[in-house]
Amino acid sequence: MAVYFTFAIECYQEEDAVRLAERLRPHVIEAAGHKVPMARVWDSKKDELWYVWATPQGPGYSEFGYGEGLNETNVICAIVENLYGLISGNTGVRRAMCGYEGQDAFCDSYGGPNLDDLDTHDLVYDMMLGPPRPGAREFGASHYWNPPNPWYETESVPRYRLETEADADRIEVVTAAAFLNAEHTSHTEQFIVAGLRKAGVLTLSMVAEKRGEMVGHGAVSPVVLSDGSTGWYGLGPVSVLPEHQRLGIGSVLIREVLGRLREMGASGCVVLGDPRYYERFGFKVVPGLVLPGVPPEYFMALAFGAEMPQGSVAYHAAFDA
Repeated sequence: MAVYFTFAIECYQEEDAVRLAERLRPHVIEAAGHKVPMARVWDSKKDELWYVWATPQGPGYSEFGYGEGLNETNVICAIVENLYGLISGNTGVRRAMCGYEGQDAFCDSYGGPNLDDLDTHDLVYDMMLGPPRPGAREFGASHYWNPPNPWYETESVPRYRLETEADADRIEVVTAAAFLNAEHTSHTEQFIVAGLRKAGVLTLSMVAEKRGEMVGHGAVSPVVLSDGSTGWYGLGPVSVLPEHQRLGIGSVLIREVLGRLREMGASGCVVLGDPRYYERFGFKVVPGLVLPGVPPEYFMALAFGAEMPQGSVAYHAAFDA
């Protein structure tokens, strides 16, 4: 008798879901000395988000010989932690839930997807919340029968907000520290942000805080296009303190400012950077759209329903700092 449970993994874009599903299908989980292959992995769209559904094969009573079935802590914890290790740090993943057939509403009687009644007690990963707190292993077994206490440290959950006048000095410190040892930088990013603010063209300036300390910042400013297209903006600089990097904070800052640009009615946004990183947010190289003096493969654009412009792009003079 094999007992099934399903991971529902929310992704921001279709390509994120397809890429993750391809990675999961051949995956084999090491759990309590047993190898647990994936029984089913598929992707689908719901409410403008893409989902990867991953169902490990078992464990079950006959497979592992446990009288308590899925209530066996070491097996469930091993499986949950193994899947967490695969999805954490993947900036295309928004959050992941885990449900046991017959116990959680988002799995139907066949272990398939049913997202009508999701709650935080289903969470095993959330980009906005950060890593699980120490001791969160207990989530893996306890939640199937009794919802556990929150698995994350609420005081360490990043908070994202627009800057205030009091933030300027701290933004300068965070920006300088973030780019101190970065590649391909002139180490003037903090002066760029200050120059944009002084000129009154810092369209969006968002900060990320943890435990009341600013740990990240993202800036957006208008750009000028030679073909006369209007409503376009440039993303950057985006800064995260080195000790808080690779935790998804920069990705959330980017998604937050892009979302606000859409709400403002912007036509689109451009960015200069590594395509391997920025393509996950929808940016792409546009033939015929260039930033003079920059290799074309590193300059990308994202249109918010508008047509892609053509010609050259010019950032504000503050970028010459």
